[in-house]
Amino acid sequence: MEDLQNNPIANSTNALKNNQAFVNIVDPSVEGGPAYSRIEFVKALQEHLGKE
Repeated sequence: MEDLQNNPIANSTNALKNNQAFVNIVDPSVEGGPAYSRIEFVKALQEHLGKE
């Protein structure tokens, strides 16, 4: 996210201007199917709960 915020082209997007850009906490390469990716999403979410 920091790299995007420092990139003048990306920083000109409405999402970054309005603080509405998000980082996908699940690596897109783990798309092994709906159940697997959901499990990985929940695991990643649990790890990041409580962090800034």
